[in-house]
Amino acid sequence: MATLDVPQTLERFRVAQTSYDTIPYPSYATTATHPLYLHLVGRLHGLTPAAVETCTVLEIGCSDGGNLLPMACALPDATFTGIDLSAVEITRGEQSVAALGLDNVTLIHGDICDYATLLDTPFDYVIVHGVFSWVPRHVQQAILSLCQDYLTPNGIAFISYNTLPGWHHFNIMRDFLKFHTRNIAEPTAQIALARDLLAKLSFVEDAGVLTAHQSALRQAARLLEDQTDTYLFHDFMETVNDPMYFKDFVEIAEGYELQYLANAYNSDRLQKHVADQSHGVFFDENTQSVIEQEQYLDLFGGNAFRQTLLCHANAVTKPTPTVDEFETGLCLASNVRAEFESEIVLRDATRVTFDHSSGASIGSAHPLTKALFVALQSQWPRPIPFMDAVDAAAKMLSDNVIDIDPDDLQILKTNLLQAFQHDTNLVEFHYWVYPVASAQTKQSAPFAYADLQLARGERLLANVRHELVEIDDVDAEILQRLAAGLDDDEICQHLFEWVKAGRFLTTHDDQVFEGSAAQIKTAVRAEMVFRKQRLAQNALLVNGGHTK
Repeated sequence: MATLDVPQTLERFRVAQTSYDTIPYPSYATTATHPLYLHLVGRLHGLTPAAVETCTVLEIGCSDGGNLLPMACALPDATFTGIDLSAVEITRGEQSVAALGLDNVTLIHGDICDYATLLDTPFDYVIVHGVFSWVPRHVQQAILSLCQDYLTPNGIAFISYNTLPGWHHFNIMRDFLKFHTRNIAEPTAQIALARDLLAKLSFVEDAGVLTAHQSALRQAARLLEDQTDTYLFHDFMETVNDPMYFKDFVEIAEGYELQYLANAYNSDRLQKHVADQSHGVFFDENTQSVIEQEQYLDLFGGNAFRQTLLCHANAVTKPTPTVDEFETGLCLASNVRAEFESEIVLRDATRVTFDHSSGASIGSAHPLTKALFVALQSQWPRPIPFMDAVDAAAKMLSDNVIDIDPDDLQILKTNLLQAFQHDTNLVEFHYWVYPVASAQTKQSAPFAYADLQLARGERLLANVRHELVEIDDVDAEILQRLAAGLDDDEICQHLFEWVKAGRFLTTHDDQVFEGSAAQIKTAVRAEMVFRKQRLAQNALLVNGGHTK
């Protein structure tokens, strides 16, 4: 790589940091960064990571806490620290901490290169999301040095970064935009000029004469037109954006006595698809190292972004999980559904296909496997201890309580492990039972962080599972009324008043509220029940008041 002019780069970097005050990069819940999933992946790969409930977490580049604070709300006995170079973002984050009444969060305005003076305790989990590729090389080195010095012995670092070869295509557009806006200093004016260029490039006509380079520019322009100003500016117009090959990232990390552990939870779907395509071409699990395999997948698939987990080089790890995981306190959750006429098909050898809303599906003729998926779906989104789920499935298959055949249990474990490795949407593994309520819970309330977002008028909410859930105004009203302590009858009456006032005209499936007052009230109650059930299944409700 080119020699880095450190003084010049440092000065450009310092100037660039003020752009995050001018053009804030909002921070949102990023599922794979939650200790729930970091712990799981570490456990499945041989580590003994810290318990989710009481862990210590550091986020580098925490912005306003949009990723860190939902975790702190869900895990009141864990400890969270965030560092960011933007004073504006830290101030916003501190305001949120105060509004939530959290006492397990510390937000620090500072330079991560000064980590030795900012931090005094080790961390079980370190999160570096949306930072590594966007800082100079000496800051990257400081991040890895911090991980080496401050990760606990079984600690895990999550680092996301832009990768080659995928970013070769995007760098064409990045170079074009930076040159086009080179004489403009003010960020918002730069964005306006960049948008004008993207619009022109998007409408370049083919007429059979576009080169491959020009076609790539047009495709990139069309993709960027739908992105936010913050993404456009900070990814394509900032001073530093340093994508690298996966193998090079791992090599750099190894220089700090860190090793590649695994891909972050649910972040390797592209790699899995490419692996299916590439077997027998250049991909050989028997002769290639894991690092070589992953690099081949990026080269063939054109991957442009990675979320990688690192641990200490002296930690003993294993490449893949085994059926032994089911003996270690594992809990299961699943939201796949199947259509069948009666439970008879569960008890015989009829093959049943279970579908997930993501498009993932799994088929099985094994009675215990089929019954277990039905049992898990009935409890969604709550994770169920493995043997409890097995007992519930067994009761569906027999009117009498019987001992489960060990061979049958082994088949079930193998089926579940294969489903998990194929697509985590089919079945989830957990070692922490997150606090969610069902729609039938008499005293339920919105997840605390989601409640704060509602108060700010937001409609893209973080849930207890650290996912983002989009809601509408009616959902928001139900959540806010639950937060105020209203019961179902009071909420229904309130929604009925909305219908009369013309604020609530149709149901979730576009049916118009019409008929007598009694008929409308009946329809409103049915709609409220449906929506409350959906909010519960989306893990936005917690038991007995806020979790924080």
